[in-house]
Amino acid sequence: MAHAVSSPLYQELQVKDFVDRLNQAIGKSPSGYAYQIKDYLQSPLGRATVLDQDVNWPRATPVSMKTSLDRFFQHNPQVPRNPAEWGANRSAYETSILQDYGPSRSMAQVNGVSVAPVRYQHLVQALGMPS
Repeated sequence: MAHAVSSPLYQELQVKDFVDRLNQAIGKSPSGYAYQIKDYLQSPLGRATVLDQDVNWPRATPVSMKTSLDRFFQHNPQVPRNPAEWGANRSAYETSILQDYGPSRSMAQVNGVSVAPVRYQHLVQALGMPS
């Protein structure tokens, strides 16, 4: 088994599986939104945060994202709904969405407390905020 996991072919398959899984996660569309998650979250942090939730609770990902987008657009009604129109403000808008989505997304609970905030902070420390 140790030889199998270190083989280049096995490693290549692992990378392909990872890319497929990431594309599945960011390809989801939140209910009521015309665009996919990948259109709103384009930074490494955004995509990693989505993947982190999706591998653990796939059905919750578009629901959690919808909730955060709803809050974002409620507080920012002047922002275009089409993320392709965000222009120079893209990273600021994405950061705002992530600061809501990251810690509030539906995740497992340990002793009645969601693991989402701690897991999100680890991702922020590793990847940094969008710039």
